[in-house]
Amino acid sequence: MQNTELFDFVQLKRFIAVAECKNFRKAAERLNVTEPTISRSMLQLQNSLHIRLFQKVKPVLLTKEGEQFLFSARKIIQMMEDTQRELSQQDYALRGKLILGCPRLIPCITKASDFLLRFHQRYPDVTFQLAVENPDLLVARLEEQTCDAAILMQQYTMPYFSSIPLFSEKMMALIPAGDPLARQTGDIEFSKLLDRDLITSPAMLLTREMNQWMKTNHVQMKIRCVTADAISVIHLIRGGMGIGIFSESMRYPDFEHGICARTIIDQGKYLTFSFRLFWTQKTALESELTARFLQFVREEAACRSDQAPQNS
Repeated sequence: MQNTELFDFVQLKRFIAVAECKNFRKAAERLNVTEPTISRSMLQLQNSLHIRLFQKVKPVLLTKEGEQFLFSARKIIQMMEDTQRELSQQDYALRGKLILGCPRLIPCITKASDFLLRFHQRYPDVTFQLAVENPDLLVARLEEQTCDAAILMQQYTMPYFSSIPLFSEKMMALIPAGDPLARQTGDIEFSKLLDRDLITSPAMLLTREMNQWMKTNHVQMKIRCVTADAISVIHLIRGGMGIGIFSESMRYPDFEHGICARTIIDQGKYLTFSFRLFWTQKTALESELTARFLQFVREEAACRSDQAPQNS
């Protein structure tokens, strides 16, 4: 069966860069991606076109078919860029108010702010509200459609939510300075926390991986308090209620007095919290502004994934 996969805008730009640089590494540097990414993209492009674009020599030279395709690729890129400029004039007409929620964690607030800043550059007539609130309240707001989208831990995944992965953080044990565990340097094995009173975020109770780990090892956490408020966490830990288990961004200067932070591992492997952008399909369908914002975040996430170094 003939391969009907089509080349895309990104592949064309990469092909032109390789043709002009005559070198895969230099083309990768120009486009700020990895050399393996360029190589894979060119292989996919050749497979889609069913022609050989490059001669098997160095520096990289085009075949006769490659030279012909280069001419066409430049024309296509020019036409697409002209079209984008025309459509960008319509983008400025997008108006409305976008409400984006996130918990009181520095990386989440930074990520949300960056999204709003870059989205504002594309759609300057849109107004924004950044709702920094308790994760449970953000979930309720998503359900009630009083929030367009929210950054939350992956553990909040529910059947009626859709999501886009954003970033991950290591899990931290926040230990009172007077506790014997605070004298331990380096990482702490999760097993050492199982017989201790713990303070956790609501998402901790929803962690499927953690529940599976406990089921497999026939253990159960002693959760003494659940809270997502950083100020409460500080007072409760310093007051001796228990050891906090939170993402590493919960650690900030206020913790330096009376609280020690240690990363948590299980048999040498770091335990992590993953964060995603959540929304409901109903909100996306009913709001063009929300749909545009979600597409923007998808593009941002795809770009970061494309630029990430590949493990061999």
